[in-house]
Amino acid sequence: MIIEEEKKFMAHKLERFSNYKNYLYLLSDFIVRGVTLLSLPLFLKFMSVEEYGLFSLYQSIAGFTIIFLSFNLSSSIIKIQLNRNYNLQSIKNAINLSLVFTIVLFVLSFSIYFMGYIHSNTLFTIILILLYSLFTSIIFIELENLRSKEKVGKYCIISVSYAFVTTIMGFISILYFPGDSAVLRFISLATITAIVGVTILIRYNSKISGPFIERNLLKDMLFTAIPLLPFTLASTMLIHINKIVLGFISIEHIGYYTFAANIALLIYIISLSLNKAIQVKMMQSLKENKLPNKELLVNFTLFYISYLIMIIFTKQLIVIFGNQNYLSVEITVKILVLGYGFAYFFAILSNILYYFGDSMVLGKISLIGAIVLFILDITLIPKYGLNGAAFAVLLTYLYMFLHSYKYIFEHYKYIKFQFRIVIIYLIAIVLPFFVT
Repeated sequence: MIIEEEKKFMAHKLERFSNYKNYLYLLSDFIVRGVTLLSLPLFLKFMSVEEYGLFSLYQSIAGFTIIFLSFNLSSSIIKIQLNRNYNLQSIKNAINLSLVFTIVLFVLSFSIYFMGYIHSNTLFTIILILLYSLFTSIIFIELENLRSKEKVGKYCIISVSYAFVTTIMGFISILYFPGDSAVLRFISLATITAIVGVTILIRYNSKISGPFIERNLLKDMLFTAIPLLPFTLASTMLIHINKIVLGFISIEHIGYYTFAANIALLIYIISLSLNKAIQVKMMQSLKENKLPNKELLVNFTLFYISYLIMIIFTKQLIVIFGNQNYLSVEITVKILVLGYGFAYFFAILSNILYYFGDSMVLGKISLIGAIVLFILDITLIPKYGLNGAAFAVLLTYLYMFLHSYKYIFEHYKYIKFQFRIVIIYLIAIVLPFFVT
């Protein structure tokens, strides 16, 4: 009897420690996003809208490049480490595969340049983006390795330190060096990323004996990673594709939209944090085929208060984080905030799909959502500009929210998620947008 009580006590302690670590991961991600937001006033003081837009465009292109350089292998590391116990060889595989693909793209880029199809400035930009993408991919791989080993302290230190150092060096580069602020800031970002990435690259290749790439292990990793590729690609498209489409109108449009998206990101960060806070309780309740209605009500109330503050005080937030030049994006910010209201509920519903093992359904919804966003972007942006891009995001998250609800309602009818609650939620979210 005493032994059983001790086992229960230890299990409770382990569960609390696990939750504590999850909150630390959440805190580090919150700080990283916070650094980006809080540094906005400083950068916008010294960067024009066009320069800020060009820097954002570089990051958006790199967002897609990172996925294809590594074939999304970073997403396979935790599962490979836990299930097959390959230890560090899986890390070496992922890093070296990214390196091989980067070299191939280097050769291809130089070949196109020597054939006269691109100018030297374009080649420089491509090489810079490739280098940044390669070493960012390597950093992602190392962070996933730390997560697989539950080294939460090192994970937090690396991610937070990287955010602070790249922000500080970016500010120094545009303040003390002459030239285009967008290029200078991106060179600074790529340089810091390369220093960290090269250190990781050398460490794993010198520390681990054996082949440069272990083929059998690579097959296992690709088998795990490739099914997740559509979900990762969809998530990246939801963040970056509208900026790239806006780039066909003007770089200035990207600058204004990126600023609006960063302001709206406040409510998105809050929604992610609240979703993380309710996840454990939802999983526990779903074991009994029910939902934690009281906890969900408290969770929604906290989100709704934050949402109302964002909708009501949009203009004040724009002035705090930007300047008078950006007041024209007030409606764009409000549309994005409304869209993230639907994203919050989609995240809550995603917990249900994830618990019942419907990850493929979740991936399908996300992928269709990304395609819907792209179609809406090319349809709405040429006519409505920034507001068209924001409205495309809103409609995409609304689709994802309604599609996931419909699937849960049809397949898990024993979970009492009443339709009237959804209607009330929609009215509560939409009404303040029109009132303000």
